[in-house]
Amino acid sequence: PPSSLGKKRSSSSRFFFTDLPPQSAISTQVLSKHTTIIGMPLNCVSRMKQIMGIKVTHGHHSAKIYVDCLELALKTGQLYRLAMLSPKNLDAVWGLAKDLQARQALSVNHFAQVHFQAILHLQQSETSSSSESAAALLSTMNPDEVYAEDAQRFELASDNIWRLANTAQICSGYPDRVGVPVCTPDVDLVRLAVFHRMSRFPVVSWMDLSTGAVLLRSAAFVNQLGDHHHRSPIHEGMFHAICTLNSSAVVSEEKLHIFMERGKPSSSQGGRLSLEQRMNFYYPGCKFRFVEEFSIHLVRKSFKSFRSLLHKQGDPGKFLSSLEETGWLQHIASIVSMATDIAMAMKNSSASVLVAFEEGWDSTCQVVSLAQVLLDPYYRTYEGFQRLIQKEWHAFSHQFADRHFTAAAKQGGKTEAPIFLQWLDCVWQIWRQFPAAFEFNSRF
Repeated sequence: PPSSLGKKRSSSSRFFFTDLPPQSAISTQVLSKHTTIIGMPLNCVSRMKQIMGIKVTHGHHSAKIYVDCLELALKTGQLYRLAMLSPKNLDAVWGLAKDLQARQALSVNHFAQVHFQAILHLQQSETSSSSESAAALLSTMNPDEVYAEDAQRFELASDNIWRLANTAQICSGYPDRVGVPVCTPDVDLVRLAVFHRMSRFPVVSWMDLSTGAVLLRSAAFVNQLGDHHHRSPIHEGMFHAICTLNSSAVVSEEKLHIFMERGKPSSSQGGRLSLEQRMNFYYPGCKFRFVEEFSIHLVRKSFKSFRSLLHKQGDPGKFLSSLEETGWLQHIASIVSMATDIAMAMKNSSASVLVAFEEGWDSTCQVVSLAQVLLDPYYRTYEGFQRLIQKEWHAFSHQFADRHFTAAAKQGGKTEAPIFLQWLDCVWQIWRQFPAAFEFNSRF
């Protein structure tokens, strides 16, 4: 069987073994340059064992050395002996290999096994999803087209319930066409826009094909819902339509979960009903879930403290307490928690969800896109992850230039905040817990 000196690595579904180049070998006379890469699926390995002190011949001078090997027998009949330069390396690789094999035997959720449909979608695409073509793929994507193509992927406008409406004359910060209920005409969209900051009214971001529940996004409400001085039959009618379109909700009184920032108490009493009672009365079928008001200033302050902590030489014993004091991980935990709540509401209760935060381009982007990472395996593929960024961040006008530290410095730093970086940290935290659920990892 072939033997080779080299280094081994693994992903969540494959073994890789790369031959060492001459400069990494014991001697250039012993090893010639090798570039062979062995990549084998974990479920193709039928047997593994260690072989100690095997004689290996390498190089033009046929020098003989004794090394320890990991022998892999494949179900295809091939046999590989992978030579390690030291017993310590063999022990480490053996432990990892046995762990991966055990997880394979227990049918652990490897991405390609569990999320076959997402992989199938990629195979049908003409675009390569390899890491080498990632930059080229990203540069050729048009955010507006990505939104329309994704709407077609989850069949948004195929059943005469939802439609793609033109928003060019309503909101300049939205994609050219967005998903809204069929029963809401364009003239009503213009009137709806005035009830949300920056005219960013509720639109569909994602649909669950199995239940018909939708994930919507908008900016925060201009006026407090439930305030009878600022009521609008059109606004209330759209929310009623969204609830009516969801016939799969487990709880009929909670067909639409609305995540919104807790506003200031209204000065108008509106009779004997409390504000929340009036909200539930005017918006039947909706469940309101309040969160603390978002502030880019707190995010900026937290990140600066976090960055300072990583660069200074402090007491290692106080690192964790200092890390907690920065507040960075609390921000991360809050975003992940909200995204998890959204995913659970849609999957466990078959409820539709609306996220209505700030101007609709910072924390809204974070929560909505992270929820889709949890909900849809397609967005955990190479291609899908890039398309998600284009759809939820670029198409909905996240202010990359204003939030970027270099560009924001020209404005005195008042607009800077690592919103996108914070979201990437959230994705990394989820990947660390469920690496097999992603097609990619931190290396490839």
